[in-house]
Parts: sequence; C-alpha cells; structure tokens
Amino acid sequence: MSSEAEEHYRRAWQLESAGDMTAAVAAYRAAAELGHAAAQCNLGACYYEGRGVPQDAAAAVLWFRRAAEQGDALAQDNLALRYFHGEGVPRNEAQAAHWFALAAAQNHPPALTMLGCCYLEGRGVSRDPAAARVYFTRAAALGDPLAVQNLPLCDRS
Repeated sequence: MSSEAEEHYRRAWQLESAGDMTAAVAAYRAAAELGHAAAQCNLGACYYEGRGVPQDAAAAVLWFRRAAEQGDALAQDNLALRYFHGEGVPRNEAQAAHWFALAAAQNHPPALTMLGCCYLEGRGVSRDPAAARVYFTRAAALGDPLAVQNLPLCDRS
C-alpha cells in the first residue's frame, strides 16, 4: 500500500473523529481508490449508514467487496451481512456463509457467531449443530456475548 493512501486514511480518520464527515468521506475515497482496504471498508460503512454521503446499499456493497477481496475481515463480515439480509445485493445465504467463513478464519468474533448461526439453522450451509458449537465457542472465547447466548441452542438442536 502506498504511503499516500495511508496519509489519506489517517486524515480521514482525524476528520471523522472531529465530526467532519463530508471531508472524511472525501479522504476515505482518496485512500480507497488507491487500494487501501480499511479505507474501502470505512467508505462502505459511510454509504451503508448514510454518513457524509447519501445512504446507498449498493455503493456500500461495492466498497465492502473491494476490501473483502483484499482479505479485510471487517469488510468480509459486512459483505456477508449484506448478502444475508439482501441489502444492496440479492439475498444469498450461501454467499453470506462464504464471506462469514473467510472473516471467521481470521477470528473475527461477529463472523464466527454469524457462521455459527448459519450452521445452527442451515442457512447457506448444511445444518450442523456440532459445527455451530465450534464457531460459537471460538467467538465466546474472544468475548462475543451473542455467541455465549447462542451456545445453549446447540444442545436443543
């Protein structure tokens, strides 16, 4: 990654922290267009939430995908959620499970929990309560409270 991209990203973070979302989005975009994965993910979040730009789920997906394809776990999780809920893309639980699995492989707690839910309910993957328990246990060990809450559900399945 270029030092120019990193400079734009740091500036965007400072601007966002100061509450200037319009300028922050411009700086995130400059870094994102230079291939900065975290900036791409943050720009996707801006579009998804309508912070500094009009809310646009399809634009959010575009930026989440660019960062996800570079291996950014947060972006992979965000992209998975868009597929899971059909926001900005057609609903596709198999694609959601795929992106959750990539983020889970990096021990991203929310993705571990959501992948556990996919296995528990058979959404996008074959139903497998034992696999769900593995993912919930990993997420719980990393402090995810939803995973802790979901663990007992594996015994009822």
